[in-house]
Amino acid sequence: MVWFLVLDTARGRACIDDAARANIEDILRGAAWIPGVAVLDSCVLTAGVRLLIRAPDQTAVRAFARRFIARVAAAHTSSGLRWRTRQGFAPVARGQLAGMRTFLERWRRSAAAQSIVTARNARPRGVKAAVKVAVRYIAAIERANESCLGSDEAAGRMRRYVGAHDPPADDQVAFSRLCEVIFAQGLGFDIVAQHWGDLAKALCLFRPAELARTSREGVARLLAAPGIRNRHKIEACIENARRWVALAGEHTYIGTVAAAAAQDAPDKGWPALAHKLTADFVHLREPTARLVLKRWNFFTAKSHPGAQRLLTRLGVIREDVGEAALQRFVWAVANASAKDPYAVEASLALFAGLGPCRLEPRCPTCPLVTRCPHGRSLAA
Repeated sequence: MVWFLVLDTARGRACIDDAARANIEDILRGAAWIPGVAVLDSCVLTAGVRLLIRAPDQTAVRAFARRFIARVAAAHTSSGLRWRTRQGFAPVARGQLAGMRTFLERWRRSAAAQSIVTARNARPRGVKAAVKVAVRYIAAIERANESCLGSDEAAGRMRRYVGAHDPPADDQVAFSRLCEVIFAQGLGFDIVAQHWGDLAKALCLFRPAELARTSREGVARLLAAPGIRNRHKIEACIENARRWVALAGEHTYIGTVAAAAAQDAPDKGWPALAHKLTADFVHLREPTARLVLKRWNFFTAKSHPGAQRLLTRLGVIREDVGEAALQRFVWAVANASAKDPYAVEASLALFAGLGPCRLEPRCPTCPLVTRCPHGRSLAA
């Protein structure tokens, strides 16, 4: 007698990735496990398996299902692949067999037409559900950062990150962050921070009006100052100081930025402001201009690449999500966890930069490896 058997994952989660699918297909191609039972046709989906089997009675069908789930579970002990305890099955009349095979073939084509399905795409697709998942991860990530760096160092780095993105109190603070971003290109903010005192002293404590009066001889003196060796960046900061003063006029440049922001679209990443900065200053292309805006507390202007990499590997967001959408998501996670958005981003960035989730991940040492789809896929 032929039976149609439905085996679904727990809660219908689409957690069967390509590696798990190949393994399940190998298991199904193996020898018969139950006397009198044979697999006639099958289709492995992202959230379960559909089978046509020949079995003498319902008892044999149930025994086959239990044995199949046990074998798959043994092969994926660390992947979190779980199955529903109740399986559905029904007898298939002789005249229905061709139609059932056609349905299985359609399912197979549909699965093949999809982009590569991995466990990272198996997370709930709704934004609210994804936010809940991310909130749970944040708590574990913060504990992991403290374990890696020590609680004091981790807290100190987060405070510095949040402080570096506070709204600038005046033009001097805002201009200092513009210079900081320019000098950080190709070096990184940590290197600039090591020479920040010398840099501030050389650049007139980042007072635009004073720096704008620097002559060629002054540039030569700056090149001789400790920690400063890049003529192009020094001249860019001096030219930007002149432009800053001219654009501010009798008021402040930050005031003109605030007026432009009122007409811009934060949900799209402040495109008008980014264009304004590239037009107003030298040595600023759009990605760098967005980084300046981020340092001026325009949160959705620029995402942190480490935070995006981590959330993608954890399966919380898609790989193709835009920067503004990612920042809106991080903001929602911060609101749900009653934290500062920059503090949440700092935790993600630390874990992705100094922790195990680097460009070359260290999954075996990661405390989240048993919960991370990327880590489980590597293990599989």
